[in-house]
Amino acid sequence: MQHLVYSLDDAYIHMSISKNLAIYGVWGVSSHEFSPSSSSLIWTVLLAAVYYFFSPNEFTPFIFNLIPALLILLSVYIILKKYGIINIYYLSAVLILMIFLPPLPPLIFTGLEHVMHILITILFIYIASESLSGIYSRKNIWLAATLSVLLPVIRYEGIVIVTGFCFLLFLQKKWLASFFVLIFSLLPVFIFGISSISHGWSFFPNSLLLKASLPDVYSVGDFLGFISVLGGSFLPGLKLYIFIAGFFAVVLIVSIYMLYKSPSWLKSRNFNLTALFLFNIALYLVYSRSGWSYRYQSFIISLSIFVLSVILYKYFSGYSTAAKWKKILVRSGAAVVILVFGVYGIKLMKDVPTTTRNIYEQQYQMGMFLKDYYKGSAVALNDIGTSNYFAGIKCIDLWGLSNMEISKQRRTGNFNEQSIREITLKNNVRIAIVYDSWFEEDGSLILPREWIKAGEWKISDNIIAGDDVVSFYAVNTAEESELIKNLKLFSGKLPQSVMQKGKFLY
Repeated sequence: MQHLVYSLDDAYIHMSISKNLAIYGVWGVSSHEFSPSSSSLIWTVLLAAVYYFFSPNEFTPFIFNLIPALLILLSVYIILKKYGIINIYYLSAVLILMIFLPPLPPLIFTGLEHVMHILITILFIYIASESLSGIYSRKNIWLAATLSVLLPVIRYEGIVIVTGFCFLLFLQKKWLASFFVLIFSLLPVFIFGISSISHGWSFFPNSLLLKASLPDVYSVGDFLGFISVLGGSFLPGLKLYIFIAGFFAVVLIVSIYMLYKSPSWLKSRNFNLTALFLFNIALYLVYSRSGWSYRYQSFIISLSIFVLSVILYKYFSGYSTAAKWKKILVRSGAAVVILVFGVYGIKLMKDVPTTTRNIYEQQYQMGMFLKDYYKGSAVALNDIGTSNYFAGIKCIDLWGLSNMEISKQRRTGNFNEQSIREITLKNNVRIAIVYDSWFEEDGSLILPREWIKAGEWKISDNIIAGDDVVSFYAVNTAEESELIKNLKLFSGKLPQSVMQKGKFLY
């Protein structure tokens, strides 16, 4: 039997939240409780809308990615033509780069919101630069305002480029537009954040707290702490009040100068494109702590291709009056960058079959196992997507993404064997399915000593899974025989490429 399987377990986290929202009216990975484990609000809502009318399925995220991918290519083509770029070879080269450098095919198979994020970001930067340049100003400002509401709810980092747009509007003395665009863009995020706090969670989704190392935000004091984190990104150990004073001083000086001078280049299309682009990169590097991952930085690469294809067109088409050595330098630099990212992009595309197989052989099988034998039961996990989507379990997330108590313990350094024991006992957990390597400290496991390992599954050629070996534990002797029996019954359903080990084989 053929299955559509995504290359990341994270896709199934979104799908699980959407399924629970559509069926039970609960925004959570588990149908039993609220948990803000998604950093893309609109992606979750769109999936939930489809699930509500057509029932949960695995095809919707793929379709929702395929259509925006095609629209990216169409949009870039139309926009470049509007900019007077008509050289068919140049246009073709840009579209090919747009496919292979981010790269789009692997992003489609993540089943996540990143392709949509790229599309809306490109449309926004185009409309925003047009409105700032005074071209169809009123119409484009309204279009930019609409897109500015969408960007943060697709991914929270969309706030960065919206803030840059509002700052440039401010410098052009369009104060009212600047204020309302910023307020309306933040409104959905603010509403969700307040709802999250009312449920006992933080203002930011747990995925941002864990992956980007953002602090909890419950009050004004917490917000100032968040500002301090940003300040520390510029200079480690920077005092909060120094950062705030310095930041506002620089903004004030620049703003007064720009407002007094009102230079004409503020309305230059290329300036506004470049300013929005650089503003986005600068602040993204400041607040992003997720490290390098093609799915997080793909929109930066796509935006770079789009903006630079406009700015450098003359250098590549031979119309520039610049010195020959400058043309050679620009073209050589571009060639090196394209080569580096191109090789990486092609590798990612070649890895798609392997990554989807990894998820199918490990997480997908975990979900099927739990669906067959532990549906509705309390289970401890550290990779939660497929298991929750397929099995409908009561999930105790030992990594903390869908469990606030564990998330706080992990971020404060208080997560240990005793805390695992207490939370699993409190929630009547029957079994645990975890990566042992994720729970090693100083060469020993911090999993409760009374847990009994009943078996292991090992996959080969692992690229994307958190570990190639996943372990099955009974939390007490009463569950041991049941778990062994279930693993034995399920062993014949596993793909032959999955290596099995443990008590259930004997």
